[in-house]
Amino acid sequence: MRYIYVVLTPSCSPPRSVWAGSSSSSRSVVFSLLFLPSFLPLVPSFSFLTLFVSFRDMRSVEMATLPAADPSQVNAPANANIQAVWKLNELELRHNLTGEASWHWQYRNSSYIFIGGLDVRLTEGDIIIVFSQWGEPIDIHLVRDKKTGAPKGFCFLAYEDQRSTILAVDNANGMKLLNGTLRVDHCKNYRPPRKDDDEAVNEQLLFSQRTQLVLALRLS
Repeated sequence: MRYIYVVLTPSCSPPRSVWAGSSSSSRSVVFSLLFLPSFLPLVPSFSFLTLFVSFRDMRSVEMATLPAADPSQVNAPANANIQAVWKLNELELRHNLTGEASWHWQYRNSSYIFIGGLDVRLTEGDIIIVFSQWGEPIDIHLVRDKKTGAPKGFCFLAYEDQRSTILAVDNANGMKLLNGTLRVDHCKNYRPPRKDDDEAVNEQLLFSQRTQLVLALRLS
């Protein structure tokens, strides 16, 4: 086991939902702390909160301590997407919007999210490890160049529980990961691209391999 301290302050910038993971037997346990503006006035002396969190390996520690991105260092289109999600989340927190009033509501029937800004060195397994903080991934499609097989820097990931997509979008959007700044958003009508017969067979084999990878990581 490796241990770290997670220090949270009331002045933390969006996202305000802070997650950490621990290991219990062979299952991953995820928990959160959500700070609402209405809570802070009730505790005038509140300055910081420290958590003692255990991880299975140092790689998980490194991923859990990834900093938020500096919007000024992100290209304009990506920055606009990141800022838009942050503003929507701030609006929900300020007005305590939940359920049908939440902007997430329109995506309630989709368990897929889009993840952009990925460092090309990341594999499907790396991405699953990072995003398993917010739920149980059941599928991942890392888009690759058809000729070279090199990753294009974005993927589509599905969760077992649709509510995990909300947590991933709120928490991972704008996060700095290696040399990339993540852009995470819902996918309302995600469908795999149409393929000819040979490509369809290859994609089915890849899907089987991805499923085995997800199961192996969940049982590890």
